[in-house]
Amino acid sequence: MSITRSVSCLLAASLFGVALSASTPTASAATAGCAAKAVAVGDRTTYPELASKALVGVASYNIKGQHAGGWTNWPARRNAIAAQIANCLPDVVGLQEASDSWVWETNSVSSARRISQYENATDEVNERTGATGDLYVPANRYRDYCSTTAEWNGRWQGQPAPWRQCLTDASKNPYDNRILFNSRTVRLISQGFSNLTHSSSTRRTVAWAILEQKATGRRFVVADTHLDLTVSEAYRVMQMKQARAVVAAHRVYGGVSLPTFLLGDFNVSRYTEGTTAPDVLTAAGWVDIVGNDRRVKATGTNVGWCRRRAPQAPSVPSAANRFVNSVYNTFSNTTYSCTYPEGNSAKPRLASSLWWQYNGIAIDYIFVSWGVRARTWETVVPAGSVNGIAKSPPSDHNMVMTWAYV
Repeated sequence: MSITRSVSCLLAASLFGVALSASTPTASAATAGCAAKAVAVGDRTTYPELASKALVGVASYNIKGQHAGGWTNWPARRNAIAAQIANCLPDVVGLQEASDSWVWETNSVSSARRISQYENATDEVNERTGATGDLYVPANRYRDYCSTTAEWNGRWQGQPAPWRQCLTDASKNPYDNRILFNSRTVRLISQGFSNLTHSSSTRRTVAWAILEQKATGRRFVVADTHLDLTVSEAYRVMQMKQARAVVAAHRVYGGVSLPTFLLGDFNVSRYTEGTTAPDVLTAAGWVDIVGNDRRVKATGTNVGWCRRRAPQAPSVPSAANRFVNSVYNTFSNTTYSCTYPEGNSAKPRLASSLWWQYNGIAIDYIFVSWGVRARTWETVVPAGSVNGIAKSPPSDHNMVMTWAYV
């Protein structure tokens, strides 16, 4: 059933205030990663109301569990995943499927190291960012158990690093949702997680962290979740209501309701008709950063299948620069493209100059509370990606990111 979402359009309009522009890129190739920050930085001088706020970069990335449906060859993928995060340099990134099981270097248990996938991912990012002091730290380091010969032994490049220690307490383990923060730019104030109802042996949780930007003292909350896949949408709606309740309980700190990001893999496309888990947040006043016009019905191979972004208010120029690669799917394990019909790379649905106005298939979201002023959205895809299809992505999802004022 199609839903008219005029309310969500108004919410998104207040978020960006972006007009459709005729001067848009015409190339069919994707924009190189993390090109949008400069636009957000410039807004501080253009819009005086942002001067007292803090600009933070927040990302969401399902990195594909190393044993998700079988061995997924994490060693062959980790370099590219870490490079994407390091290149974008977010203040915070919420990871999904960041397993706490031991890393296998080959498809054999005999190759297992005494380091988990999320720990290994953190190390790989820091290998690329540590020289500038941008060391990423997991907000929650608890696991069901830690090895007595753990590689995470409290040292980093020969120096003491207390954050690089595995902590054992199954009751405090957020499973595969891990929030990493850049310890040069933000500090951790508090963190935790809650379990969600789940349909199988795979635990579902929502992890959260209260963070403070060091330069300004401005505090904000990031919550990270991953909803079930093989269930009805009503089931995911129930999970999202639980996640929203958890976030509502923990975003108040020191008597203040903090600006909040709720992100992750919601396992439902923006093209899905009927009431969905993201609609739960929209109805409660949360804003979908990339925006989505629910009035356009997704049918067949016509342009309606290519879900248009929500209309924006005409108060911020250069709109195309704010929606980088938004036409690319966030779920990369598909050959469906918003830009070209299935199996047809010769005749596009849309002129490439219009691509920025449309969303690809998106099951990865970044929602923000009303007080957050998000300025950009980027779907981060590998270099060489063209025509709305990511080229050799290192996960079955693409990282998504925003620069926002809190």
